[in-house]
Amino acid sequence: MLILVGYRRFTDSDKVVLEKDDGSLSLTYWTRDRTRGERLPLEWMVKKQILDNARFFGLHGRGAIRPGLKADLNVLDYDALEVSRPYLVDDLTGGAKRLMQTATGYTATVAAG
Repeated sequence: MLILVGYRRFTDSDKVVLEKDDGSLSLTYWTRDRTRGERLPLEWMVKKQILDNARFFGLHGRGAIRPGLKADLNVLDYDALEVSRPYLVDDLTGGAKRLMQTATGYTATVAAG
């Protein structure tokens, strides 16, 4: 079974665009904050979000930290990682709105790709 984690974008006739922070939400809920049922291993969730998604979308030069591959790395404080409640933003052309969600706990981003 194929499971893509952290990749979502929904539109409703271009009137509302949902750009949630599913990656951070997946990390916080499924690996740390879940109270009912088993939590998922952090390493498994990161692999699902990064390597498996890159392979699915044909990004063969991405998804892992290896010589010869490009990588953008996020350094985070796992214990401080938090995701905000979604909120509506009215800043798109044509009257479209979008639902935003932010995350805190990221300490650095190293962009190499």
